[in-house]
Amino acid sequence: MTRIAIFLISLLISGPAAAGYQIGEVPEDFTLPLLYEGEMSLFEHLGDIVVLNFFTTWCEGCNEEAHSLQHDI
Repeated sequence: MTRIAIFLISLLISGPAAAGYQIGEVPEDFTLPLLYEGEMSLFEHLGDIVVLNFFTTWCEGCNEEAHSLQHDI
């Protein structure tokens, strides 16, 4: 999980090239636990746009954002 967070932070700060990927390249697969049950693998969504939203369940603003993302995307 820490490795993913570091990847995302470097991606946000410097763009895709700093993270070691170019547009169109396939990143390494990783699996994350879903909020309620199961897991999600990045490779299950090859060709799709994937939005990762890391938040805390006790943060009201975070919950509103997560809800909006789930319904708007």
